[in-house]
Amino acid sequence: MRPHDHEPLLRTDIRKLLDLAFLYNETLGESSSYEVHAWINDGCDLERDILPTVKAIIERRHKGRIVSKIDNWRYFTNAVRDATERRLAAERVQAKRTPAAADEGSVHRKAQMAARTVRTFGIKDAIAIRFLEAYEREYGPVA
Repeated sequence: MRPHDHEPLLRTDIRKLLDLAFLYNETLGESSSYEVHAWINDGCDLERDILPTVKAIIERRHKGRIVSKIDNWRYFTNAVRDATERRLAAERVQAKRTPAAADEGSVHRKAQMAARTVRTFGIKDAIAIRFLEAYEREYGPVA
């Protein structure tokens, strides 16, 4: 790993996570946060992946009255990485359904023009018809 690979880690504020850890177990809150920074460096999001996952595990253990304390962030690694993968998979599915931000306007404009050409003017343009059919399969009816 190159030295600059850790640069984003220095700017990530993990105080919310540390506060949660201290409420549960001071030992965990005082343990090395290297593992947390590694999650973030690998694409885990503090707010969407790490905090909800750690909180759910802590609450589940507390409700189950599990006495042993978690004293290392590695305990959460598999669960945090699984949560990240689920989020990223959902984002990939959503990205397939939605035009990319840069192309969104042009794709919608092209679909509107194709709809106008085919439906309003009644022009039998094979390319416009195929584009319109593909667009509506992917994004729904043209508005």
